[in-house]
Amino acid sequence: MVGAMYVIPSSQEAPGFFSWAIYSMFQGGWSPYEINKTKYGKWARERVESMGIFSKKRKDIMKPYPKHIYLQQIGIRREFQGKGIGKKLFKTLFAAADSLQVPVYLETESEENVSLYQHYGFNTVETALLSAKGDKSDDAGFKMWLLLRRPH
Repeated sequence: MVGAMYVIPSSQEAPGFFSWAIYSMFQGGWSPYEINKTKYGKWARERVESMGIFSKKRKDIMKPYPKHIYLQQIGIRREFQGKGIGKKLFKTLFAAADSLQVPVYLETESEENVSLYQHYGFNTVETALLSAKGDKSDDAGFKMWLLLRRPH
C-alpha cells in the first residue's frame, strides 16, 4: 500500500475517544503514549483527550450541510510522496462528493498542508488553538485549521 484515506459519510458518527480506547485495549493494550511517557511527554493523554472538541466543532460547522463527507485522515508513504498518489486519492473523493453534491470537511494541524488543501478547493472556515487543561509547557498549544470544500 502506498497511500490511504479514511472518510466518514455524514450518516455515520466518527469514532470518539471511548471507541479508540476500547479498540486500543483489544488490539494490544495501552497506547504508546501511556507506555512511554518520556517519549510522548507527560501531557500526551490529556492532549489527545482535548481533541474531543473537534467533534462538536465539526457538527456546528456542518449543520447547514446535513449530508457531507468527513475526510478524517489521508496519508502517503514517504517514499511515494510527490508522485501524484495523493492527487489520485483526492480526485476519486472529489468525484464522489461532487456527484452527490456534498461538501468535504477536514481538519489539519499542519500549516504547510493548508495551502495544499486550498489548491484542491478547500477554504479555512475556522482556526482553533488546542491545548490540554493544566499543561503549561512551552509546546502546550497548537493551532488547528478546519477546512471545507463545497461541491463543484
